[in-house]
Amino acid sequence: MKERENPASVAGARPDLAALEREILADHPEVIAAIDGDDVTRVGRPAALRNIGAVFVIAVIALAPLLGVAIYGEHPYLGNVPTTPASSSVPIAGMCFAVVIIAQLVIAAAWMRGGALWSVPVLLYGVWSGALALLSALGTANVASDAGYDPSGWRTPIVVAAVCGGAVVLAVLARAGARARIPAHVTGWQRVRRTVGALPKRERDALRSRRNAAIRELAERGEITEARRVSASGSALGELRRMEQIWRRLDGVDVKE
Repeated sequence: MKERENPASVAGARPDLAALEREILADHPEVIAAIDGDDVTRVGRPAALRNIGAVFVIAVIALAPLLGVAIYGEHPYLGNVPTTPASSSVPIAGMCFAVVIIAQLVIAAAWMRGGALWSVPVLLYGVWSGALALLSALGTANVASDAGYDPSGWRTPIVVAAVCGGAVVLAVLARAGARARIPAHVTGWQRVRRTVGALPKRERDALRSRRNAAIRELAERGEITEARRVSASGSALGELRRMEQIWRRLDGVDVKE
């Protein structure tokens, strides 16, 4: 079996994985152009504070619909914790789903601004938030009726969240396989990501498999470490030019372009 030729550009004593990926993507000039237009000279480690903030926001928008359902239920597995009365649980559920509506609208706006491409995360959040909102709409109605409590407008955001969740799901399903035009103002890594995302899924999967197979071959020959193989293989398609910049810094290699 003929040995794969090393990429032309070498970072220190190891192959340049960005050059390897570029060879794999050679038949897609639009992706290469997007990668070349990405300014990697400013690439660095993400700020820890920004990561913490992102985790917090994701936790809030993911857990808000769950709390909106759990607050009015009975939970015998929690021991002697009493059931929250309808006068408290229904308003809390309403506030939770008010937060969900804001999250749904922000996510939908970002999705549309990004070209309204097929998106599994957006679809899943629509299903998650919409299904739990529907469950809460039914549950709070029963709880309020049993307690003789007038929920007034507190159930309105719950019903609206259920409708918005369903609308998000239908919108994403309608865009299955869509290849949207990428706006000219989108640059840098966002343009790379969207250009790659515009490729058919089967093509993306095939390109990534070819890239990872080539990386695995380098690791088997001892030209890169196993840790570097795992890191490179886990990177998004088109991202290795950015990752190479970071690796060169870690390896103590000059990063001038």
